[in-house]
Amino acid sequence: MAYYHQGVQPLAGGVWPDLSQHGNDGTVSGTVSGAGDHVVFGNGYVAPGLSMSDIIAASGGTGAYTVAAWFQYTGSDTQTYSAIFGGTDGGAGTEWFIGKNAGNTALGVEDGNPHPRWPFVSSPGVFDAAGRGSAHSLIYTRSGLQSDGTYTGKVYIDGVLAATPGSFVGVNGAEQLLIGMETGHGGLPFTGSMWQALMSSKALSASEALQLHGTFAAGDNYCASPSPSTSSLLPGILVGDRQIQIGANWRIAAMDDDHLVIGHRNGNTPQIFRSTGTLHPGHFAGGPHGADGWNPFVGRPELGEPNGVTVGDHAIQFGTTWRIARIDATHLSIGHSGGQTVQIFRSTGTLHPGPRTDVNPFSRALGEPAGVTSTEYFIQIGGVRFGVADFSHSGGLQAHLSVGYGSATSVGMTCMVYRSDGAVHPGPRTDAWNGGAIGTAWNPWYI
Repeated sequence: MAYYHQGVQPLAGGVWPDLSQHGNDGTVSGTVSGAGDHVVFGNGYVAPGLSMSDIIAASGGTGAYTVAAWFQYTGSDTQTYSAIFGGTDGGAGTEWFIGKNAGNTALGVEDGNPHPRWPFVSSPGVFDAAGRGSAHSLIYTRSGLQSDGTYTGKVYIDGVLAATPGSFVGVNGAEQLLIGMETGHGGLPFTGSMWQALMSSKALSASEALQLHGTFAAGDNYCASPSPSTSSLLPGILVGDRQIQIGANWRIAAMDDDHLVIGHRNGNTPQIFRSTGTLHPGHFAGGPHGADGWNPFVGRPELGEPNGVTVGDHAIQFGTTWRIARIDATHLSIGHSGGQTVQIFRSTGTLHPGPRTDVNPFSRALGEPAGVTSTEYFIQIGGVRFGVADFSHSGGLQAHLSVGYGSATSVGMTCMVYRSDGAVHPGPRTDAWNGGAIGTAWNPWYI
């Protein structure tokens, strides 16, 4: 939702320009000054103009977010609280703080009351004498709202998870989010310098946090990649951040390291694949358990920059932990790097779900790109297609995504039809649907 990089777009005229597409330029209050490739905080702060309500809305209502900074603390061990990120809500009491504890070199986190964490990370290695000698990355992620009404917070220091995740009740929506200050308690300004800062409405995974740390450390621009586009290896398909879009209405996405999903633009999610090897079908928009946030059009409404989608030998990898791969001429699997195979699609049209560890796509090397083709309306891995079955229906309905076997000369069995209403219709099946001005069939090889 906001990204600042002094080395790319420096602070000028009291404004730190936002490099994301959202236009949330940071307004300086107090003393904050540019010094070459970094910004020096001197009892001032940067206000992106974002509230926690804005974050919650952008996350699709889940409340998930990430804040991160590449910074160097220059204060002392014993000084009071120093907020890398903090909040203000017009004097009604602030409840959002991420930064140095008072009187020691620990890291504290407050994300709503009760249950602030003083400390959250006892020895982060960034506020003590040794840590003050160089810059570091701090990445704080908060999960979506859980069934018990709390969120899980995680802190990564220099790309590494720094403490056991903690439970937070979440700050009130009125809280305005600031960089370099919490306004409560007479003001708790950050003491030091900052090169880059980021606010996002999604919780980065561990692998994404490590990647962001690498971007910070290299001084690169996190938003420098081109806009979502088709890939030369997946022609016609929109490729984004660990997700691909098939047609106008369907996405396959790694929402984090542990969840791969198939979701429709209307907010329904027919299938969630979990790293435990289990399947969770039939999640509907507005349904229970916060399922809306698992839909890629809701939880990650922007397709994102092309990143983390890798084409291999009869395989497509999402992030570092998920693959869809041809095992042989009669088996295609969806599996996790942890060893679990979640779903097997057989040429007989039958489905063989996990948890199981046989025919796992990670049992072989990803290999060089081969055997994967695509158009706007399908991806093909060997003899299997994931395709929009009704793309030519009058009005462009695109309400069905199906998985089926076939070849250039014949149409085989359909293993699964995912529907836009969140339902799943498993094979084996060979039936056709004759709606619209022209007929089409469930098997994507009719495309």
